[in-house]
Amino acid sequence: MNNKEKIRISNIEKTIIDCLTYPRYCGGITEIAKGIWIVKDKLDYKTLLNYVNRQNKNVVAKRLGYLLELLNIGDSNIILGLKKYVRDRYDLFDPTLSVKRIDRNSWRLIDNVGQKQIKNIIRF
Repeated sequence: MNNKEKIRISNIEKTIIDCLTYPRYCGGITEIAKGIWIVKDKLDYKTLLNYVNRQNKNVVAKRLGYLLELLNIGDSNIILGLKKYVRDRYDLFDPTLSVKRIDRNSWRLIDNVGQKQIKNIIRF
């Protein structure tokens, strides 16, 4: 390999999925929400859904769907594709925070962050 060769290690969509899988390594859900908001016009939402399908983790799909719905980005097909991962089990929205339910949602997530806080952080 010489100095002019480039190696692609990740892309925006894969990075988002990795962050939603391990929020503790990227500052928690609020930082992920901020990042998604900043790159919302550059995202390939079908690629995001493909990564979710490939990973096949319900909690990641639910966190992504909840954030996209909350931020009012993406389209209805992406939301429907993510909704199929919602099962009976409740998962913690942000595992880096204490288990305190702040908001209710249809994604079966224990929202311990709060929609208001996320919207305030991104200046929605």
